Amino acid sequence: MRPSGQKKNKPPKEKSRAAGQSEGEKTFWASPEHFFQDWLVHNSGVYLNPGVDYGSGGEGNMRMNIASSRLVIKEVLDAMAGAVNKV
Repeated sequence: MRPSGQKKNKPPKEKSRAAGQSEGEKTFWASPEHFFQDWLVHNSGVYLNPGVDYGSGGEGNMRMNIASSRLVIKEVLDAMAGAVNKV
């Protein structure tokens, strides 16, 4: 049982059925931030959270948990910069 006031997780937004897709299959909406998240993980090993996952005010942004040492944060930022600079 959830503590009072805790929000229930929402399922991803569904799109209408894609061409050639059987009726039982679902297509899920993904924001540009989700695509960037996948790219960043693949190219730098860094995992950020899409801001849109936290509500409409987070659209177009990424979130980073920085509850870590300065050394770790520097390593993460260097890895991200390295991946972006290769583009």
